[in-house]
Amino acid sequence: MRCSSSILCWIVLSVGYLWAADPQPRDNILENGGFESPVLSDPWIGNNWAGNEVSFRLDPVLPHSGSQALHVRLEKVIKIADLQLQYKNLPVRVGEYLRLSFWLRGPANTKPVTVELRKQNAPYTSYFRAEVALTEEWSESRFVLTVPQSVDTKDTCLLFSLKEQNAFWIDDVSLVNLPERDSRPLLAGSQVPNGSFEVGRDHWFATFRETGGIANVTAAAEKNIHHGFGTQMVKGAPHGKSVLSFNVFADCRANVTSAFFPLRYGASTSVSFWLKTTTPGTGFRVNLGHGKFPNQIAISRDFVAVNSNWNFYSFQATPTPATSGTYYLEFAADQPGSYQIDAIEVSQNREPGPQFLQESLDLGWNASESAPAGNLFVKGESVKFRVSAQAPPGKTDFTARFRLVDYRDVLLKEWEEKISLKENGFGSQEVSLPSERFGCFKVEVRPSSLASDQAPLAEVIYSILPTLKPLRESSDSFFGGHVNLSPYNLVIAEKLGFRWLRLHPPLTTKWVVVEPEKGKFVFDTRGPERAHEQGFQLLGTLDTTPRFYALGDPKETAKQTWFNSFAPSDRKAWQRYVLETTKAFSAFIVNWEIWNEPDGGFLRVPEGISKEKVYVDIQTQTREALDGVDRKVFLVGNAVASLDRSFTITQLELGGGKQVDALSFHLYNETKSPEAKIPALQPQLAKMKTFPNRSGTTPEIWHTEGGVWLSDGRSWLRSANIPTGTLATIQDAATALVRTAVALKAMGVHRHFQYGSFADPAGRIVYRDECSGVIDVNGIPHPAGAAHAAAVFMLEGTQPIGLEVLEVGAARVTMATFSKGNELLTVVWSTQNVRLGAIESLDWESAAGCDIMANDLKLTTDTLISSDPIYLKNNLPAEP
Repeated sequence: MRCSSSILCWIVLSVGYLWAADPQPRDNILENGGFESPVLSDPWIGNNWAGNEVSFRLDPVLPHSGSQALHVRLEKVIKIADLQLQYKNLPVRVGEYLRLSFWLRGPANTKPVTVELRKQNAPYTSYFRAEVALTEEWSESRFVLTVPQSVDTKDTCLLFSLKEQNAFWIDDVSLVNLPERDSRPLLAGSQVPNGSFEVGRDHWFATFRETGGIANVTAAAEKNIHHGFGTQMVKGAPHGKSVLSFNVFADCRANVTSAFFPLRYGASTSVSFWLKTTTPGTGFRVNLGHGKFPNQIAISRDFVAVNSNWNFYSFQATPTPATSGTYYLEFAADQPGSYQIDAIEVSQNREPGPQFLQESLDLGWNASESAPAGNLFVKGESVKFRVSAQAPPGKTDFTARFRLVDYRDVLLKEWEEKISLKENGFGSQEVSLPSERFGCFKVEVRPSSLASDQAPLAEVIYSILPTLKPLRESSDSFFGGHVNLSPYNLVIAEKLGFRWLRLHPPLTTKWVVVEPEKGKFVFDTRGPERAHEQGFQLLGTLDTTPRFYALGDPKETAKQTWFNSFAPSDRKAWQRYVLETTKAFSAFIVNWEIWNEPDGGFLRVPEGISKEKVYVDIQTQTREALDGVDRKVFLVGNAVASLDRSFTITQLELGGGKQVDALSFHLYNETKSPEAKIPALQPQLAKMKTFPNRSGTTPEIWHTEGGVWLSDGRSWLRSANIPTGTLATIQDAATALVRTAVALKAMGVHRHFQYGSFADPAGRIVYRDECSGVIDVNGIPHPAGAAHAAAVFMLEGTQPIGLEVLEVGAARVTMATFSKGNELLTVVWSTQNVRLGAIESLDWESAAGCDIMANDLKLTTDTLISSDPIYLKNNLPAEP
């Protein structure tokens, strides 16, 4: 997967929707933002300053609105990959608030489009810069920014840039002024949810990482297994009995965030809290922020704990506009120690003091100690959770309304229960939940006075999964994934059906990690050993050159990262790394992939050098280094981000395929299935198979990264209030994940590794939600996890027969068929709803049906076939 970032210190990206009562912006200050003029004309211009082969054309096919959209294409790079669509002489004023919005579509998993507000002429000072990932369908992006004092109001432009041979469509571009202050009434009381932690950890999430550079990533990951993020009861807490606590270890850091909450921009805001650390002199930072990675803005305050006692801290801030109207509070710590936080308040209508005020009702779910990791249960197992409440003092009870929904948000059950409260306003009650059906379920709880269409105060997600074959009995499985190698994530990975794990990330075997200093190797085998002992098969990755071995200008190589690395300059150093690394991990890893996405930014070469030839040399050097070892090593090559580029065939024609055993590729497509890919995927796979491998036989084809990524992923937890702009929902992620796996298996792909299934009991920070295709913000699998487990249950051990796409009226129906023993399995889905009886070539009347979650499904002629795959099982006809 491509990693990208942009340096933004004063802007915010919030994609998707405005706050409920949007302060009225002034009219669009851009002309012809919908590109409805007969020709592309001033102030819009195409700027092909680099002299590439390009085209700008008004396209009437599938505009977002109106009669046409603008198609921008960099057809061939002559020297420098850069093509700009520019709006000249932009009328901006110092200090004004602006909201920029536009719609884009284009090939997925390609370099993002760069969006920039900058000085029009030299020295081209950038005032705003961000990157927007392309998706196959139209997707809206919205940015809110403050024009800085340094802007040149007479020489500023807006531009959209392509940085590789690619194309995009753009439509409905607008730039409007926002008022200096939100004119709506201030919200009463503290807005940060669950600031006293009496109901548990609900609405708070954390990420634990390394400090000291990427070479420390593996050691830090092992330490952070013990971060202890959660609530605990302590004597002398500033408010109540419970506090939020966590540990920060040496060379590690913690970022703790609240759920998003509403504020009025432009209004003075008071932030206060109590904090205790074990080490006097410990420094930490508190951020009041908005937006999402990599484009967020935060008002930051640094504090130092003068002693190891509870201390009260506060500061004032004035938030700038957020497109969603919501903000988060973050605690960031990178100094070792144990931390406890309590009595957090964020208010705009008063200045909180040391005495915490419980002004509203807080609710939270708490799992029992016997609950399985990730809330992953089996059918018939007792599912019990405890719901806790904290109300303002004096309230003796309240009525809670519970709503149980399935993965499609279909209401299954709704009921009310009265919860008694103690004098201090605290109460709790155990709730039993059903477990008779497979699937992923959510229970919302809110006071009965709150309407069902309003966000609940607390939610719990749990899954009922089929029991899968033990890991060691499925060593040749099709199903793989990318997970952390912590005990928590490995338990979840096994239950969801991941049999193979690819180490990208975790970064355990990468050159920059294992050789942090020239000539010094450091191998940390704890994670791979843990996964191997549990029964997983591992695919190690060999890539990422340290700076001191990088081929290129030192000024450029000094800037490289693990996801943007230059080729090796020293053949012997690369081969030494290959030999030492494969030997160090040989007890756990037999299969190794050479580089990640060499056709993209992960492999960089100096200008004028053929990247394909460099990559073939890397593969050749790897194979030569391993030819003489007395242990089995299976090599996987290619690993491209896109088969649509010429890279794959060029490197294979140069002999790359002869150096490896299998060929790999990556495919991301969040809204369409692999069989709908254009250009078609199956001919591309067939072409790859025509190049013999190092044994002179047909290579296996591995899909080593892809599936559902959700670059701006949603959360199924409405109470987290995370802004989003993606058209794909959590439910869409579940169906797309299954369709991807099924289609690739039916096409004869040998292995498939779903990306982004990283899970931690702390969840993840709320403003960074990419790679959320399987795991929700609280560290619990959402419906895609249950759907994946069902797919493994239904498909593991089957042999592919083929894939067929039928036109049934306006619908495109896909049928993937497999055999297992004397059984025929057909998986069916459709682009539009169509009746089962309308698919004339499908033998369903004698079949046993299962839904996407592996529940029995009664089949009739009126059964709807939709984007959710269903499984049909028939007996194969007896041989004559």
